[in-house]
Formats: sequence, C-alpha cells, structure tokens
Amino acid sequence: MDNPAKGTRGFLIRTFNGYNVFRVYEKDGSFKDYNIYHDDLEITIEDDFATLYGDKETLDYSPEVLGKHCDHEYDHNGECLKCDEPIIDHL
Repeated sequence: MDNPAKGTRGFLIRTFNGYNVFRVYEKDGSFKDYNIYHDDLEITIEDDFATLYGDKETLDYSPEVLGKHCDHEYDHNGECLKCDEPIIDHL
C-alpha cells in the first residue's frame, strides 16, 4: 500500500552493509525499514545529541556524547567562540 510520507516520524539508519534506510517504529516496538531512493529529501534534525562539524563537513554525535569536551563554547559550525579554533582541536 502506498501512503504519502509527509509527517511520518522515523530515523535515518545506516545498516551493517552500509546502506541508509528510513526506519519507522510501530507502537509495539516493531519497525519497518524503507530503502531511500529519493535524492533531495528535505529533513529536520530533532536529535539533541547531533552536532554539525563545519571544519570536516560532518554530522556526528555531540562532543559530550563522544566523551570529548572542553570549557570553550562553540557555534553551530563547530567553531570555538573564544579562539576561533574548530572543536576538533580541543578534543
């Protein structure tokens, strides 16, 4: 059955074989993985533990999750607000 995807809550998952899928969980904990063929899908990140690292152009877990942090503050591009160094230099 085909259903419009707009408004569907799910997760971008990288499988063990390296493919990205869109995983949708049911209330009972079961899930369905959808292969992604859409090539310019708009997304909004809702995860409090995600960080964009501008110097490496990567999206990863936040430094706190990775156990790496310092007393500096960073902008949304991962640049230190005190010394303009990328966050990676403080890890």
